[in-house]
Amino acid sequence: MAREIVEPSLTTQESLLPTALLLAGHGTRSRAGTESFWRLVELAQQAATARKLAIEVAGGLLELQQPTILDALQNLYATGHRKVAVAPLLLFTAGHAKRDIPEIIASFLQSHTDCQITQGTSWNSSPEVVALARYKLQQTAELAATVDPAETLHLFAGRGSLDADATAEMHRFASLTTSPSIAAEHRVGFVAMAEPKIGPLLEQAAREPWRRVIVHPHLLFQGEIQSGIVRQVIACKLARPDQQWLVVPHLGSNLDPTSVPGQLLAAATLAGAGLFASQP
Repeated sequence: MAREIVEPSLTTQESLLPTALLLAGHGTRSRAGTESFWRLVELAQQAATARKLAIEVAGGLLELQQPTILDALQNLYATGHRKVAVAPLLLFTAGHAKRDIPEIIASFLQSHTDCQITQGTSWNSSPEVVALARYKLQQTAELAATVDPAETLHLFAGRGSLDADATAEMHRFASLTTSPSIAAEHRVGFVAMAEPKIGPLLEQAAREPWRRVIVHPHLLFQGEIQSGIVRQVIACKLARPDQQWLVVPHLGSNLDPTSVPGQLLAAATLAGAGLFASQP
């Protein structure tokens, strides 16, 4: 029988803390996106060391790239780790976090009964991720000529999910991230699976009298989805050259130990694994 996956506790005594942290990523064909994933693994290790957490940080991917999450668990076990925390590097708690990762962990535990694994939470609307999204929004808005917020639309673009909870959380995230000092109105669209679709929302914005449209893809790393959104924005720019169109960079851009994105994403990763409490 598979051992139960234990939820992490922020009050766990030091002797019971995991000795390894596995970052479970989605995987992408994008070279830049893959490099950013491994950069975040490095930053999480540095952040853990800075907080005097005696853990080894590793990475594994659900699809498209190696090593897989199962491979990474086996590698950690082979090097002596028996208490592992798995941190899903997923924006929302949907099918991958609710089903796929738990199934991988359960499969591993069937043949490694002396190992204890805790699965952390997806990022959802964690304080660190909201702060990072607002930081990137502010930076993007300051890149171009100032436009009255009353004439600005803030348009979020999510990946999309069939999971109703994840869709609702995307709307919550958008409401926490947008700012009346930047835009008078915000809307949320999705690339796939959820409604409304981002394409028609972009076209609608191009028909409306907004002087500025800030498009905000809520994505972790560079990949085809980000590139596809940018192509649609370029088409809107060509159709409405009188409008100012801006695209907010994805969360995982500019990952440096001293940068705001690097520090916030590393903190969000450790907090999601239950290794320290998020600061609201």
